[in-house]
Amino acid sequence: MVEHGISVKHMIEGSASILELQGRLEAKSLHHAHDVFAEAVAAGAPIVLDIAKLSFLSSAGLRLILKTMKQAQAMRQPFVIAGAKGPVKEILDSIGLRQFCPFTRNRTEALAKLV
Repeated sequence: MVEHGISVKHMIEGSASILELQGRLEAKSLHHAHDVFAEAVAAGAPIVLDIAKLSFLSSAGLRLILKTMKQAQAMRQPFVIAGAKGPVKEILDSIGLRQFCPFTRNRTEALAKLV
């Protein structure tokens, strides 16, 4: 279900937490997304952020992704971004995020990277 312009699903695949985003990650959708992201970090498993269906990323959404990545890495949880494309990929590339976490073309590659 898309709530406030965003659908955020947290699921387990193998030994990883998958955060699947669809829609727009912006200020009005942050509360819902923040809660689900926090659940994934609390689970303690490696995190795959699947953004293949993310159509828009605001600066507030970017902050949430960075915060979650830093929290996961502080807990020694691998954090991988999967499926970035279009304007969302351009934003992530423009800030040099690849220097701090791996990017993969899709969720399958991300899961393989965690093995």
